[in-house]
Amino acid sequence: MNNTEIQTPVNVGVDVGKANLDIALHPSGQFYTIPNTEAH
Repeated sequence: MNNTEIQTPVNVGVDVGKANLDIALHPSGQFYTIPNTEAH
């Protein structure tokens, strides 16, 4: 058997703000916002 994997590049963007961290993934379009605290 041939175990060839197809890998798709993923780009991650992070916007660092005072109140929140905004994280976006491309090409999936997923988007996350989390509080910008010392815990993160």
